[in-house]
Amino acid sequence: MILNTDIPELLFSYNLFLIELSEVESNVVFMLSHKNNKGGFDEVLYETYTPDKENRISIVGIDEVLRSYLLENPVSDFKLQFINNEELEISREVKIIYSHVELEGDTNKILNQRFLSLMTGDKTVYPDSIEYLHVYPLKQEKVQINIICRNSVDDYVYRTIIGKTLEANKIQLLDVSPSIFTEKNEVLVKYEVMCGSRRMTFFVDHLRKSTLQVMFTNNFGMPETFSTVADWSSEHKYKNEFGQMKGLYKKYAVSMEKEILANTGLLDQHTANWLELDLFKSMRVFEIRNCKIWKPITIINQTVKRSSDKGELPSFDFTYRLEQKNHGLLGVTAYVSRLFSPIFSKIFS
Repeated sequence: MILNTDIPELLFSYNLFLIELSEVESNVVFMLSHKNNKGGFDEVLYETYTPDKENRISIVGIDEVLRSYLLENPVSDFKLQFINNEELEISREVKIIYSHVELEGDTNKILNQRFLSLMTGDKTVYPDSIEYLHVYPLKQEKVQINIICRNSVDDYVYRTIIGKTLEANKIQLLDVSPSIFTEKNEVLVKYEVMCGSRRMTFFVDHLRKSTLQVMFTNNFGMPETFSTVADWSSEHKYKNEFGQMKGLYKKYAVSMEKEILANTGLLDQHTANWLELDLFKSMRVFEIRNCKIWKPITIINQTVKRSSDKGELPSFDFTYRLEQKNHGLLGVTAYVSRLFSPIFSKIFS
């Protein structure tokens, strides 16, 4: 029995969507076990496979089995065992990092060169944006932020901040929101976050205002954000239910759903590719209001069209609604002092 699929000690979960065995002469038992907090392994899957006429076995969909465990803990240890004729022939203990996209190349090299994001180009952000980066260092590494600001006399100011030292073999969050790097009497123009060979550049747009910001779970199970500057519109949909009551035709129930149609605005190619693979595939999305996570939303429709034109500036439409059933929301806090002012007429109380 030969294991044709390369299973190194560290890999992304989606790379296990297909496991192939060849030269198999009898049934094979495949066991998948998850490492528990005590250091032992708990059995997750136990299945018997029969080889085809070419003496091959294909095991499909193991990444989906891993997903339920990795969504809770994005880095976990597993054991894969292949048993032939009641004898253990092949065994692999691996550390698996959650991913919902296929990443070609050596896992160690990818982790050394990239943050846990599919964004490959520079990112445009806004002064009130919330921005997160996640990193999985294979050794201790320091974070460095290079900042470019413009002062009150329109001179450019350059600063470097040496951040914290990151632990090895652990996913760590970096809050790189622009407000953190903004000093008094300065306008933040650009900042670059560096960690080893990883690099992400953020350009701060002060000319436009973000109309919508969302936070979503990316392909690595990590929170990431995106802001739009295009206008949005809303549509209220009502469902009325009628019936005969005591001989009268009456409305006895009504429900309302509010849908928001948003547009991403014009995008560069890197941002468009990122949104295609990440935001529009995400199962967990939240709207951000006043720099805070507001409510979970569901994207119910997205229009993603591309062309072969290299100079294309794509723009995507998407429609979303609140996850919750009741869409009748009213922010009353701002009106409380007015409605219940001491000079409010007692006639209406």
